[in-house]
Amino acid sequence: GILIGVEAHEVYANGKKVNSPIEGRMLVAMAQHPGHVFSDEELYRLAHPEGVMRNVKSVVEQRISRLRRCIGDNAHRPSYIETVLDVGYRLIAPVVQITK
Repeated sequence: GILIGVEAHEVYANGKKVNSPIEGRMLVAMAQHPGHVFSDEELYRLAHPEGVMRNVKSVVEQRISRLRRCIGDNAHRPSYIETVLDVGYRLIAPVVQITK
């Protein structure tokens, strides 16, 4: 499974830390808003908050693809991140919040 450290923006998949901070920010945002469909623009701003928006769709597709590889997800049969055609992406896995 996946464990997300929201405050530290850390992601663990199957017990191993995912060393992709940008993708981690994207996944944390999705986990904080379960069911919300994030547009390419929203995800781009999470990945590059200070950057000029260039090649938005391509950049987001690459980031989501990398994130899926990191967490062991499949775009064609997703367990975690669903592609909503012509809209964006959403987290479809159940989110359980654990407090310390």
